[in-house]
Amino acid sequence: MVKRNTKLQFVCADFSCKDNTIFDLDDDRDGINDLVDDCLVWTDITFYGIFSDEQYDKALEMDYRELAKLGRLTGRLILCKYILLEDSDPFEVCDAESAELGYAISVLTDRGGPLNRKTGDPFQDVFYIHELKMEKEYEKKSLKRRILIALPNLIFSFLHVLPEILACCPAPLICPLSPAESERYETLQKIASQKIESALGLGNKEPGNVVKFADSYQFSHDELNLVLGRGGLVPCLESKKTLKEYALYESAGFKKLGDSGLLVKQIVSVSPA
Repeated sequence: MVKRNTKLQFVCADFSCKDNTIFDLDDDRDGINDLVDDCLVWTDITFYGIFSDEQYDKALEMDYRELAKLGRLTGRLILCKYILLEDSDPFEVCDAESAELGYAISVLTDRGGPLNRKTGDPFQDVFYIHELKMEKEYEKKSLKRRILIALPNLIFSFLHVLPEILACCPAPLICPLSPAESERYETLQKIASQKIESALGLGNKEPGNVVKFADSYQFSHDELNLVLGRGGLVPCLESKKTLKEYALYESAGFKKLGDSGLLVKQIVSVSPA
């Protein structure tokens, strides 16, 4: 067992990811069939502490039984470049996976965001950090900061892709909408979806003299704001713990993106860890 007063020498990062897939022998189509499944790469990294030369050797053999677990980071690599090359919308792909990812990508593509077509470059891959949770004994700012700084190198080492952007939202996302407002939001979203399908010539074909309700419906200003309002999600920044998390990420080079609660870090190139 490791003594508490033993100095931590190295950190071993162990990577877990979806490592299997199923394909249809009768399907001869090229390309990716499921953008959500294949372009949002789930990433799970567990960190172990190395306190001695013996443990270093064990880590090289991927034997972690005698190593102390330090913490765990989970996230998603969002392959925006490939999604766009497939003529798809990164927001739609992310939102189909979760409201949290949808919120993040919508903030990044807003005016002033790094993925905005006018103020940034949408052809950038993003790694979104869901959570960095340390074991109670190793809940130290300096250690978490070092992990965040090393993260681009770890992603490149494990996934062989260097994302241009790291992003996270340490604050919990809440929906302040009432039940009635939430139901109204869902209805308006369906109308908006039908409008898009109609404009693109998708969905069920109607006779030429039939006008769909969605096509004729005109959104009010308030309704348009609600539809475009990321599902009504807002970050809750009230707790001291949340503010400490923001300070931690900012010490590792992350910056707040407006008042969205989202933190971003632009990655230029891989550097020695």
